[in-house]
Amino acid sequence: MLSSWLIWTFLAHNREVKKVAFVKDDAAQRYLLITCSHDSVKVWTLSPGADDTVSLSEENEIKGWRNGVQDFDVTADGKIAAIVSVDSTLHQITLPADDHSVASREVFDTGFMEIWFLCIVPNQSEYISTRYSGSLIALDMTGKVTKTAPFNGVKQISALACVCIVHISPDGKSVAVANNEGIVTIVDSANLASKFYFEAHALKVRAINFSPDSKHVLTGSDDKTVKLYEILGSKAQHVSTFCGHRNYITAVQFDRSYDGQRFASCSNDSSVIIWNAQSTQPLYMFQNLHEGVVTSVSFSFDNQFLASVGEDRTICISRVDDGTRQVVGKDSELTQDNEPQAQEYSNNIYDSEEIHGYSATLFDSHYSTGPQEEEEDELLVRARRDLEAASDDEKIS
Repeated sequence: MLSSWLIWTFLAHNREVKKVAFVKDDAAQRYLLITCSHDSVKVWTLSPGADDTVSLSEENEIKGWRNGVQDFDVTADGKIAAIVSVDSTLHQITLPADDHSVASREVFDTGFMEIWFLCIVPNQSEYISTRYSGSLIALDMTGKVTKTAPFNGVKQISALACVCIVHISPDGKSVAVANNEGIVTIVDSANLASKFYFEAHALKVRAINFSPDSKHVLTGSDDKTVKLYEILGSKAQHVSTFCGHRNYITAVQFDRSYDGQRFASCSNDSSVIIWNAQSTQPLYMFQNLHEGVVTSVSFSFDNQFLASVGEDRTICISRVDDGTRQVVGKDSELTQDNEPQAQEYSNNIYDSEEIHGYSATLFDSHYSTGPQEEEEDELLVRARRDLEAASDDEKIS
């Protein structure tokens, strides 16, 4: 495991913190931290100090919504943040370019219970969301619906993730849509048409994240596992399954390196795990990092720090690198000491024409985190039954 340790924790909000994100302020040549809670959005300045310490100072706080937050996203440069409150109101926040300006907030009434999830397309000109009446929609920065497309089972959607793959894939942009039944659909954001889907898990997918080169996607599920898939044009290929959490997965995120070899996951079990994509063994595990559910994680732009937030209202900053991880470039690698053995890809292929079953031995290699309980919990039993049934169906066919 890599050398990593918790170095700072801070009570940040008065209510549960839903999301955290590092952003890069190019104009001021600095990195900021954005946190979103049910009570407010806060902007923080993170300053590394001597002896592996950091200071975190609050720069701005934005309030204005009466109901809790359902979803949140922010642009990479930190200029625009957006919130969908529980009553489906869209709050668009324009963050100030300096410490002396005041953030502005616009409110768009989309209709009661009409939108639920939200992601900002990386070109910053539109949002992708879900409409409970049965469609995916795109909204511009004035709250106007610009595109709509029917989507089966929209009320079963459990997570959205946007990715800009211009310069990498010929189709330009993609959106990943996950649902309560473990299905992930890849959607073309240009017209919101579904390109293909695959069965990522047997249970609900709560977390999803694209790799920096947009060639892979991570999924986190109620089955307590994280899975890595390679996106191959019109299909997805399973690469690896990562077992280490003792409860459902709440968030996953790749670090900033182009090679897509390191990522973090967090869970309802109060832990955060750092992984390498080529190994199923954790690089580092933070046990009981928060009191209760860990809701979100984010890597700093230099890959040296990982921020996590949770229902305990705190921000935890952990050092997760000593500067050896390259930030950009296809040739980025881990140092020799931390590089695990490569794992061969799975032979299972998933596409829109045929959805295969899973190996019944999936949970046999569950990573040991200490003394195991004698009996499996309900979720694991249900997942095992689903896997065995799917395997039997595949043998019969």
